Amino acid sequence: MKKDIKVDMTELENNQVMLDVTVDKEDVKGYVDFAYKVAAQQYRIPGFRPGKAPRKVLDNALGKRVIFAQATDALLNETYPMAVETQALVVLGDPNIQTDELVKLDYDYTYHVELNVKPKLELTSYDPVEVEMPPMEPTEKEVMGQIDRLRGFYYTLENSRRRKVREEDFVVLDLDTVRDGEKVEDLCVEDRVYELGRSRIPAELEAGVVGMSIHDTKDIEYVPEEGADPVVSTVTVKGIRDKVLPEFDDEFAKKTGFENTDAMYNAIYDTVAAQKKSDFPRRKEDLALNKLAERLQGEPSALQKSLIYNDLLKQIFNSLQEEGTTLDAYLAEQDVSVEQFEKDIHQQAEDVAKHELALDAIVRDQGIECSKEDVLNELKAAGYDDAEAAYKEWVDSGRMSALRATIMRAKAGRWLVESTIVHTADLVDDAVAVKKTVAGTDEDDA
Repeated sequence: MKKDIKVDMTELENNQVMLDVTVDKEDVKGYVDFAYKVAAQQYRIPGFRPGKAPRKVLDNALGKRVIFAQATDALLNETYPMAVETQALVVLGDPNIQTDELVKLDYDYTYHVELNVKPKLELTSYDPVEVEMPPMEPTEKEVMGQIDRLRGFYYTLENSRRRKVREEDFVVLDLDTVRDGEKVEDLCVEDRVYELGRSRIPAELEAGVVGMSIHDTKDIEYVPEEGADPVVSTVTVKGIRDKVLPEFDDEFAKKTGFENTDAMYNAIYDTVAAQKKSDFPRRKEDLALNKLAERLQGEPSALQKSLIYNDLLKQIFNSLQEEGTTLDAYLAEQDVSVEQFEKDIHQQAEDVAKHELALDAIVRDQGIECSKEDVLNELKAAGYDDAEAAYKEWVDSGRMSALRATIMRAKAGRWLVESTIVHTADLVDDAVAVKKTVAGTDEDDA
């Protein structure tokens, strides 16, 4: 089959297009011939060897309409991706293929496809964006922040002078727990220290403890774990503890493997400097993309954001599955509620959608193109052994336009980063850090 199709496209409202697809009658005949060939091989007709039953016999045995329906399905499945490719469309969601009749011999066949596509938004300006970046050198605040974080791993707890429990306190509790009047031994404890505000204990229990005073006792009903029946704990506050960090002195430095505070400071300085250098390109790109997205004239469609949201969730769940953990465990570790997690993913989806639309605008403005060589190189980089075969698969499935768009956005992203004007932020409350002089070392050679 020569697969000769004609495609007319009409732009509709709400980021939709209509494709009117006409398939040449010679190709229609080819799909019908193939449908009869498949039917003859698949169905056993008494008196005929497989594949040898005449068409009239097949028509009587199976019904002519069934065979022509199979020919129509094959035609739609194969020519729809071709129609999308001719218009270089990046389709969002599933197509709505509209046809009221089956193919007929000696006639061209026309069907219609309604598609959702991304909006083509313009920017208020195509001039290079300007971003403000922190100095490449570590600041005093950044270095000391990392040191304080390290100190946080070596904290001690001391009795607090406060009498009332606050959120995020360490509290000493007695729990005497029952369910339906029966004692629950696993949930009965004495002098147990709990850290509040970290999802370490059920939310209802934690909320009930906040505001209690030392030696107070009260009953709190809560569900100890998902799917369990509620329990009632008689809770007694035995004490409140303050978290105390060790002093940043030579003793602490030696405990963590350094000769003294200056040596520790310099090591942290080098770590922060290396991290900032490593993060600089990504941070520059993120800031530039955000600035570019601010110039968008319009908003992403709800469908575009929804599809990106679902894709982000899929990536997260796949990653958690590979790590052998669950979403609940991940959220508890990150101290994030389900509501906040969903809100964050929705925001990420909106940001990604805006970035894509902004880069698409740059592609059009800069006349960025994608050659077959670009696609083949991308497929090779993705791990395909036979890039040519993979290329054909992407074309036949109607996904080549989406791959080309991704490659062109990557080119636009590189153009954006290269053209971005960077300003160094003025330091107000912090100063650039200076490495310490450590006895017995040559700091100039460090």
